Amino acid sequence: MVEVRCLCGVTAQGEDEAGVFAPMRAHVDEAHAELGLSDRHVRDYIAAAVRSGGPKPRLERVGTVEVRPLTPERLEDYLRFFDRDAFADNPAWAACYCMCHVGDWAEGEWESRGAAENRADIAGLIECGGVRGYLAYADGEPAGWVNAAPRSYFPGFQASEEYRVDDAERVGSIVCFVIAPHYRRHGIARKLLEAALDGFRGEGLTVAEAYPARNADSDGAAYHGPLEMYEAAGFRHFREMERQTIVRINLVGG
Repeated sequence: MVEVRCLCGVTAQGEDEAGVFAPMRAHVDEAHAELGLSDRHVRDYIAAAVRSGGPKPRLERVGTVEVRPLTPERLEDYLRFFDRDAFADNPAWAACYCMCHVGDWAEGEWESRGAAENRADIAGLIECGGVRGYLAYADGEPAGWVNAAPRSYFPGFQASEEYRVDDAERVGSIVCFVIAPHYRRHGIARKLLEAALDGFRGEGLTVAEAYPARNADSDGAAYHGPLEMYEAAGFRHFREMERQTIVRINLVGG
């Protein structure tokens, strides 16, 4: 028997993943119709919940934490992290594989994509150097990720009037943090942030930019990184938007 819990707490049961679909589809239609979730979204949610087995208990302490740049050689570590642990407490986001900000998506295009498509595309981009960022390892296991790259790696930003800036060529963007639930509250995001800033300096970029939510009320809502972390690292407010604050730090001369 397979049991899958919706984020609202209701569970659906079936003999296998396929058997869970009908009761979960019925629940979504009844309780969450406003989300407009397709059959593909529901199946992806079920698969992610089963694959992860649910979040592991938060560790009281972790051992050695090492941060390494994402390279093609670390592709399997990246995929294993996102397949299994990254969204163990939030299967609704597990289909992303951190593809969301990589493309300049047409209206409705992002919402129509599924987990298999995003997984395959991100793998191809990693293999050719089209995705940049850092993986954190705790005791040798992938524990966290930050998507951090020159702003040109995120074409949707310059395509948006709200995000557009005049100095994009000198800016490094810190876009997404994902820390596995059982590794949270151990400073891993701060270590990833430090690595991203050092990497930008090494590339000759002069400004680092990030996009924390203005009213993040959960770990998921703070996926851009918490504002308090950036402020503690010396970032200053650059632009206020409806749901986010753009923060910046000068990488040259303090």
